Amino acid sequence: MKLSPQILAELEVFVYAVSFGALSAFLYDGILILRRVFAHTMFWCMTEDFFYWIMVIPCSLIAMFHWCQGVVTWYFLLGVFLGVILYKGGISVVYIDKTAKILQYIVVYIKRAVHIVEKPVIAVGNRVKSVFSKAEALIKKFTIIPKMWLTVCIKWFKIILCKHKDVDSQE
Repeated sequence: MKLSPQILAELEVFVYAVSFGALSAFLYDGILILRRVFAHTMFWCMTEDFFYWIMVIPCSLIAMFHWCQGVVTWYFLLGVFLGVILYKGGISVVYIDKTAKILQYIVVYIKRAVHIVEKPVIAVGNRVKSVFSKAEALIKKFTIIPKMWLTVCIKWFKIILCKHKDVDSQE
């Protein structure tokens, strides 16, 4: 029994649609994994979903126009739906759980490494800050005395000029 080329082409489109649906669900699982690893507020969940759909809808329309020559066919939509169902019913739960646990371990070890490195960096920063504050105090100390002497000299100079002015005006 030989199938017609048209039926083979439609079967090929159906297989593409199933794989596209599975790929779309796989990408959404990536978002779900990130939500398990990092705490999300409702705002960020809705924002992520919005951008996911902004990405998936045009891609699905482009795929449909490419594979179905611009015609919306029921077997393409059924294939996408079936791909999502097969993926979600199959490896999705295991993939999300295992990947989220692995990423959580990685995040914990990164936090520990940062904490280990953070202590000496903070200690060095505090030491440098202490040295700079002592240097600043020393600079203030040595600049205040000359400033006071300069102020006194300027006042004496003004007094001398005023007295000299008074002496000139009397003559």
